[in-house]
Amino acid sequence: MESTGSAASDPLVEAARERGLPAAEVRAIAQRIAGRVCGDCDACCTIKAVRELGKPSQAACRHLCQTGCAIYDQRPKSCREYACLWRQGYITGDECWRPDQLGVVIDYEPFVRIPGTVLLVVWEIVPGAAESQHVRHAIDQLLAAHKQIKAVAYCAAGQHVRHDFPIDRETYPGDDVPPAPPIFAFDQARGVATYQFRKAG
Repeated sequence: MESTGSAASDPLVEAARERGLPAAEVRAIAQRIAGRVCGDCDACCTIKAVRELGKPSQAACRHLCQTGCAIYDQRPKSCREYACLWRQGYITGDECWRPDQLGVVIDYEPFVRIPGTVLLVVWEIVPGAAESQHVRHAIDQLLAAHKQIKAVAYCAAGQHVRHDFPIDRETYPGDDVPPAPPIFAFDQARGVATYQFRKAG
């Protein structure tokens, strides 16, 4: 969850400048995200893993509080620079399409099986939300607009994924290794590989 502010002072714009992106690209990012703030949404604070905090995926951050993030001004770099695809302006629509309203967090990462392509990752916040008409519509829009997306991974609510860093198990008890391998399929209609991460049984 983050505070409101102008696009010029937005953490995503600041991160783009820090990475040395060309001024025109920084301006394009500022225009794309204008008016998009996390507001009351803190879904990523549970869904996403945070290496610096030893926090696994699908576990509420120990710094979450009633007003949002208790260490917001000192939050780790991975938190400061993270933004879901709605926040980045790639999912069209108003706050109704924000993760806490949509029921899923949608982001992306490199698809290692095909260098230079992208894996879309759909993290359920609400069980079964990935099957909703709104989520299907958002995914279809992304696939149509970004041809480099070659696969979609669906992570069921509460389903942990593997991590390559130590987890603070006193603070975050649980098992970060999936109890079952992902279910692989090929979506002929969309032309993408799909991976379903679900709990066993």
